[in-house]
Amino acid sequence: MLPATTPEQGQQDPAPPPEQGQQAPGFFFRSNPLDLLKQDVRLIFKNASYLPNMLYAYSPTRLLPSAELAIFQNPKNLFAILSQVVLFLASVIAVNGTFVLVGLGLPALVVGGWIGGWVFAFWLEKKLNQGGGKEPGVIRPSKHKDWEKEKSRGDETWLFCNGVCTNRIWAQANVDLLSEIFKRNVVGIHNQTNGFFFDIVECMLQREWGYGTQDAVPLLYKKTKDALLNSDTKKVVVIAHSQGGIILSLVVDWLLADLPESALRKLEIYTFASAATHFNSPRGSNGEHQITTVEHFANSFDPVARIGVLQWWKPHSGHSGQDQDRFYGKLFVRDKISGHLLNQHYLQSLTPQNNGWPKDEQSKLWSYVGGN
Repeated sequence: MLPATTPEQGQQDPAPPPEQGQQAPGFFFRSNPLDLLKQDVRLIFKNASYLPNMLYAYSPTRLLPSAELAIFQNPKNLFAILSQVVLFLASVIAVNGTFVLVGLGLPALVVGGWIGGWVFAFWLEKKLNQGGGKEPGVIRPSKHKDWEKEKSRGDETWLFCNGVCTNRIWAQANVDLLSEIFKRNVVGIHNQTNGFFFDIVECMLQREWGYGTQDAVPLLYKKTKDALLNSDTKKVVVIAHSQGGIILSLVVDWLLADLPESALRKLEIYTFASAATHFNSPRGSNGEHQITTVEHFANSFDPVARIGVLQWWKPHSGHSGQDQDRFYGKLFVRDKISGHLLNQHYLQSLTPQNNGWPKDEQSKLWSYVGGN
């Protein structure tokens, strides 16, 4: 793992991906959304050769059952993969079918019925994937070990938000592995999937337009806000992966607008392969950043990280202007490492069976591994 760098240190990553943090002059996350969209399209094409790296699989014999592509160790993963294939094909049929119907000049009622039918189908799939119970959209560890009482950590709250193409099977696996690694009861906020195509569209709406009305954004905001305002809670840890990083960046913006500095200082943020374009943490009345603990982790060949944190993070020391502290936090990069899946390509290396991403003294998150 490459050494961590911080905005205060002003040090470049010793082996950054091409043009890491070198934004086009004038572009800012509050710039014209259409200009940002054009830039995102260019970034996607620029990093298209890295797309196969998203699903890069280690040797199957080394995969843990919690790894997303471990179909032999965990047959549920095969169902999760097939469901994503079905959703992708459905989205292709829905979109192309709409263009065909319009091109044929069919009545608006027919086109509207076609679109409405597909909207209902995706809505129904999302509802079925949401799960029942008293807390729709919330995922708790399936193997509850009551670590809070064992470790006397009733004053901590740990939350997690997943990325794109994550159905309930993989989201549950994420929550379970995070809970096992850190020996805490991590509560998942399920960012539900509509398949690769529509998930990417949603990411663009969130990145360019700040769209935050989908279920995961207000739910993560509420859970985080309630924990921060709870006088019995001393620490609130929020972990996000991929699109979850975009969602968390929007939630942070809302929290900064609504909560006092004293509450925000309880918050700790950790992201993996964040697809966000910004992470705000302005300086408070005492001159320090209101959210002091923010860490970002990325594989240098991960295409999502390359258009997210690896593109937009940069050292800010000595800089002035509108982009100062736009992507706050320490950055940890594993050089020349592929893979985007959270369990398989990031978290699996933190387990005793495969400690390929060693703990780093500069990382606060690593200090929690094993229940410390």
